[in-house]
Order: sequence, then structure tokens, then C-alpha cells
Amino acid sequence: MNILLSILGNSLGLYFTQYSIENFAFSGGYQNYLTAGLVLAVLNFTLKPVIKFITAPIILMTLGLFIIAINALMLWITDYFFVFMDIGTMTALMLSTIIIGFINLVIGIIYKLVD
Repeated sequence: MNILLSILGNSLGLYFTQYSIENFAFSGGYQNYLTAGLVLAVLNFTLKPVIKFITAPIILMTLGLFIIAINALMLWITDYFFVFMDIGTMTALMLSTIIIGFINLVIGIIYKLVD
């Protein structure tokens, strides 16, 4: 169930980010949102734990803020795979990361309240 919630959160995050961040472009329909959300979720479940383990000292020194940079890296890798997604600037990447993370947080909280 966690992977489905992650795909949903990532897809919704990408959708809302497209309309709220100036240098974030996303073309296509809901299939592209779901595909990019799936790839982002797979990266978050496979590659992200390894990177967090390797960078654990940096995460501790920054009191967890470095996790935002790791999430941005996952989003940048997702952007690299798809031609229908374009993140133009580093500012757009960081703001997109925060928005997608916030939407995933809200979906997780709602799921825990309902469950």
C-alpha cells in the first residue's frame, strides 16, 4: 500500500508543481504523471536508502536538512529519464522537491488518520 500512496503523492505533486513553479514544465496526460510518479517512487524505495546510508554523517550534521537535497537528486534523476518533464533551474528543482514532499506528507497523514 505504501508504494501506491507514494505513486499517488508523487503524481499529484508533479501535477501541482507544474502549475505553481515557473521553470517546471510537464507535458502530456495523466499517464505521464503516473509514469513519472512510479519512477520517482521506485527511486525513493531503492536508491534513496543507499544514498541516505552513505551520507548519514552529513544528514546528522545538517539536522536532517540534507534529506531535501537527496529528494532533489531523486527528482532530478526522474527528470533525466523523461522528455515530457523539464526542470529548468536549480530553484525550480528545490521548490518542486519541497512541494512534492509536502503533498506526500499530507497524503501520509490522511492515510494514517483513516486507517
